[in-house]
Amino acid sequence: MLGIRFEGYPQADQVSRRCTAYERSAEVTRRLVLEESGQDVIEWGMLFAFLSVLLVAAVTVISPIVETWYDSVQTSVENAPAP
Repeated sequence: MLGIRFEGYPQADQVSRRCTAYERSAEVTRRLVLEESGQDVIEWGMLFAFLSVLLVAAVTVISPIVETWYDSVQTSVENAPAP
């Protein structure tokens, strides 16, 4: 183009690279939506996350019960008669 450059406007090769990058990202998105090859991994990940939340909830609920039991055993041992 006669060697004229406009400041702030991308050159033709930059525009073509952007289109190519857009096409690549569109292709990757299309494959993620349409293909089912990674579906099992996602399901296992969701199962692991659910079990982790369940484990944290169980430990939160059981923790005071175990602490009370431990304190009871400790008191019994401290008050036991010496042999």
